[in-house]
Amino acid sequence: MKKVIGIASRIAKEPSFAYHRVTEEYVTAVIECGAVPRILPVVPDESVLEEIMQDVDGLIVTGGDDIDPSLYHQLPHEKCGEINPAMDESDSILLRIAHKKNLPVLGICRGMQIMNVFYGGTLFQDLSLIPNHGEHRQKHEKYLPLHEIEIAENSFLSDIFGTRAQVNSFHHQAVDQVADKFHVTARANDGIIEGIEDDKQQLIGVQFHPEMAIRHDEKMLQVFRNFINKIEK
Repeated sequence: MKKVIGIASRIAKEPSFAYHRVTEEYVTAVIECGAVPRILPVVPDESVLEEIMQDVDGLIVTGGDDIDPSLYHQLPHEKCGEINPAMDESDSILLRIAHKKNLPVLGICRGMQIMNVFYGGTLFQDLSLIPNHGEHRQKHEKYLPLHEIEIAENSFLSDIFGTRAQVNSFHHQAVDQVADKFHVTARANDGIIEGIEDDKQQLIGVQFHPEMAIRHDEKMLQVFRNFINKIEK
């Protein structure tokens, strides 16, 4: 049977209503890699999410709003953006369920950041707090790369890209103190952390958005394929 991959959704707000959403690329990537996507609503209720996650084999935690600084014991900085407490709680519950069930997790952008916070790490609330930081919020086509990353050997990312890769970038927050659970597997040229993983390569985090480039770079689709292949093995 095909593996079921849970994809954490996000709350999108319109003037008169709100809805749960996942960008099409996440769904496409999972299907093209031979698995079944299951979109997970933002529900800050553990009993509900446990029911939804009952037969899920792996979890993808997606991008989205800033993370509440109180979750890593900081007061909000003036440059911290919009937060969504329901999303923070829902993602934390999903990570707790994944931990309890020993499920592989792939965190992308905010997904990597909330993974780091969940396991005890901290964030820079804005890149302006990092001296000599480069540009990390591109304005050109989302699938085009913005900067290079240097990748650690014998890591999840090195199996795909080797020691260097060109990646896109859409973030203004970044991992600061890395949780003890993880080690750093990739950095941008300005030192900003672009990849983390645990010792078993069970928990993988990337700061860039591979899903946005799956139609233009086979290696970006390979990020999802390798993640799903690990589950199948």
